Amino acid sequence: MIARFKAREAALRARVAGSDTDPSFVFWFSSPSPSDDAYLGGKNGASGYIVDLLGGHNAITTEAEWPTVSWEGIMAANPTVLVIASPDRNRWELDNAETKRAFVTTDPVVSQLQAVRDGHIAVMNGAAMNPTIRTIYGAEELADQLEAFGLIK
Repeated sequence: MIARFKAREAALRARVAGSDTDPSFVFWFSSPSPSDDAYLGGKNGASGYIVDLLGGHNAITTEAEWPTVSWEGIMAANPTVLVIASPDRNRWELDNAETKRAFVTTDPVVSQLQAVRDGHIAVMNGAAMNPTIRTIYGAEELADQLEAFGLIK
């Protein structure tokens, strides 16, 4: 099993090796409401590992694994890819990926993020944003979407 995961990791690195982009990512797990801060994947968590695999960087540079960041802070980071989680829970309305997408595309301010303007909104299983064996599946899922966006070859 370990050998298979290492092979999948190597395949992802090889898949993005020829890309000349350095996409910046924000991983949005959820928020209690649009007016609340967003729960994001920080650079020292699974999201940091994923962006390293995919040849990019986390636009949120805090050392925290799961920081809460204001929408003003996210706007300042201005990612090229917004990854929205689709968690297997229904705690808040913004746990739903389609509700998240509707918010970011219709909010007069947030819709101005480069990722939103360019249509680079990716959806990823929420469990893959945690450091588990599911993380590699999430990275592969995200790589497919980056390819569709034209960000990797």
